[in-house]
Amino acid sequence: MVRKPLLIITLLLSLLMLCCAGFGLALTLRDAALIREDAFSQTAKIGERLPNNVQPSTSPALSEQLNSGDRQETHTTETDEAFVYTASTAIVDNLDVQRKNVDSDSDLPLYEIHVNCKQNVVTVYTYDDTGEYSVPIRAMVCSCGLDDGTIRGEYKTYFKDKWQNLLNNVYGQYATGIEGNFLFHSVPYYHYEKPDSLETEEFNKLGESASLGCVRLCVADAKWIYDNCALETVVRLYDSDEPEPLGKPEPIKISDLDNGWDPTDEHDENPYGGKKPEIKTPNTTVVTLGTDFDPLKGVSAVDTCGNDITGRIKVTGQADTNRVGSYRLTYRVQDALHRTAEKSIEIKVTL
Repeated sequence: MVRKPLLIITLLLSLLMLCCAGFGLALTLRDAALIREDAFSQTAKIGERLPNNVQPSTSPALSEQLNSGDRQETHTTETDEAFVYTASTAIVDNLDVQRKNVDSDSDLPLYEIHVNCKQNVVTVYTYDDTGEYSVPIRAMVCSCGLDDGTIRGEYKTYFKDKWQNLLNNVYGQYATGIEGNFLFHSVPYYHYEKPDSLETEEFNKLGESASLGCVRLCVADAKWIYDNCALETVVRLYDSDEPEPLGKPEPIKISDLDNGWDPTDEHDENPYGGKKPEIKTPNTTVVTLGTDFDPLKGVSAVDTCGNDITGRIKVTGQADTNRVGSYRLTYRVQDALHRTAEKSIEIKVTL
């Protein structure tokens, strides 16, 4: 008679524990859903951002970094792309301060990103000896939103994704979330994970407002932010007519619109990868003694993408047309990707 009540009590306690566990699980799921909904809610205009049915994906490593607030480490070799990135049109400066901060044990985030939406230029700063982000280390040309479609204000980056779905069935490389559905990312592509499907016409708009809200960059610059700026990096977006400290880089233009590659993409199959500017000169030039000589006559140059950059040619050496002899002239040119070409020719002055 004593065992039966004990059995009933035991069963009731077991049922009570199961109910509590189920209720706790329901609360956990509900809270997770609310957190996810809140994280990706936004009240901005419709822009070039994520489709409503697609949420940004974050790798476990990046999720852990976001939760812990850990600083993203950057190595300090001479060829590290955090310091030198020759595929980009970016302007870099103050590398000594940048290297010192990368090597330091400071808990300060390495960088702060400023976006001048009016001028379509991004400037990255690192901190000075007082902890203020006053040292500009990199300037990158961008495309902000048409009709003031890009948000203004101060935010912190919150997710990263190598390939991200955007509105209107297009995709961006190296996306970094700014706020809600506003992102840094490459110029859009027509196909997911197809780096040869770039919207080339849109690439040629870098430097002017062109996006639906996000901050577009060439692949090299979007990748730089993706690789080097930790989650929770401060981003300031504003309008100003004042010149930015490093200026505004000159964008490179794609002349072959059927070539769907971003010239700055380091993908192994990118046809621009092995290209550089070309200089065309006469092989040998004969000048009659005492006559005028123009060292740029018959000389031309094109950049990595085939655009005319003859006006950038620099000439070293001199031909004395009042004295018979042979003289060597060297022509050098650099394009917007900081790639260079050099060519020397012989000038003969004869009777």
